[in-house]
Amino acid sequence: MAFSDTTISHFDRDQRSAIALLNHCLPLIQQGMSELDVLRLFENQVTDFGFQGFLRRPVVHFDYRPTFRFGPSKNRILRKGAVVQIHIQPYSAEAFGNTGLSFCFQSPDLPIVTTARDLCIATATFAGHTKKSGELMVFAQSWATNHRTQIDRESIGHFAFPNLGNGLFHTAWPNSMRILTQLRRYQLQWFNPRPLNGIYALHPDIRQDNRRLGFAELILVTPEERRVLGRDSMSDLCTFDRL
Repeated sequence: MAFSDTTISHFDRDQRSAIALLNHCLPLIQQGMSELDVLRLFENQVTDFGFQGFLRRPVVHFDYRPTFRFGPSKNRILRKGAVVQIHIQPYSAEAFGNTGLSFCFQSPDLPIVTTARDLCIATATFAGHTKKSGELMVFAQSWATNHRTQIDRESIGHFAFPNLGNGLFHTAWPNSMRILTQLRRYQLQWFNPRPLNGIYALHPDIRQDNRRLGFAELILVTPEERRVLGRDSMSDLCTFDRL
């Protein structure tokens, strides 16, 4: 799918707003809050940044173990030193943002946090129009293995569809986008032979030391250019205001 300059500008705008939303909410997170409290904090603030809601329910986890969770809990309470993971995908009328981070609350970051950040940066940097979707997953898996960790999921991201402005896709927005990204052909996963060409929501999660966490970015890959949307340069990848 070829994206127009207008569509790319919509994604860039929404990504910048998503990062601003995340940076705005980070200082409001307090010790003693539950995962559900932090989730509601983002839900209460999202419209103030020009969004209509969230493409998917925000990921908010404290000391996330690699076991299945139904979602943010009111019983998991934030304490000093806890490893926090936040991933949000707020959407507007035209596009959406994809951003997220992991950090140690009121404590220096553990090595696993640095590893997760470096993985996201390395994967985004590796992406190019000569690469296939499956190659990106293979690279991320190899990088993780070389750093004595492992990818936690079968997919590390997905293709980003804009609101096309007409037809059923437009009428069902954003549910149409949510459904399409579940199809394997649009996932960044094993055995996907599609060339990288378009906008991708990148969010590789790692699993190490009985913890799971990750970072998230939005990247543009075309034969003409490769850049990170919502950022001024590649050097700004995975940088956020801290608590």
